[in-house]
Amino acid sequence: MSVSIAPSALAQSDLSTQDPIPTALQIQVTNASAIVMSAAEVTSVVRGAARQSVAESLSAIATTSINHHLEGASEILRSGGVVQFSTAVCSKDQLTNRRLANVRVRYDSRPIGGIVTVRVELVPLFAGVGAASRADISRDYAQAVDSFDDEAISNTIIRLTHDMAADYASEL
Repeated sequence: MSVSIAPSALAQSDLSTQDPIPTALQIQVTNASAIVMSAAEVTSVVRGAARQSVAESLSAIATTSINHHLEGASEILRSGGVVQFSTAVCSKDQLTNRRLANVRVRYDSRPIGGIVTVRVELVPLFAGVGAASRADISRDYAQAVDSFDDEAISNTIIRLTHDMAADYASEL
């Protein structure tokens, strides 16, 4: 037998936060067996859910944010510059679950064509006061090209980001 206590009547609400205020409690008794989990199992479930949340957020921001940051990138790269930007991932979660997606694109010119190098990494936003942090996961891509444009670079970054999100969600 299991007993649970839950709020039942939510008649009032706080006008400043619009959160319901419980006004009564209801006791529920069932014959269903309770699920028993060890602390390690609970930790595993919580970590898995946090990783899944980060992976979903990473996939969601990929197309919109990447296209915005890459406007005119091909001209910058051809002139010898480096395109680099960061985007917040899971910015509404608790501080320890927040991540940054860092993207760095470089083009090394050769006599015919050149080599485009792309690096995408997922870095914790906060690792502690004064603590250094390293990437949780990263993906690198390099290819010799005759020509390229913003769309080709964007598609490469999106593909790497989606692959990285899937791998990050599956790791424990």
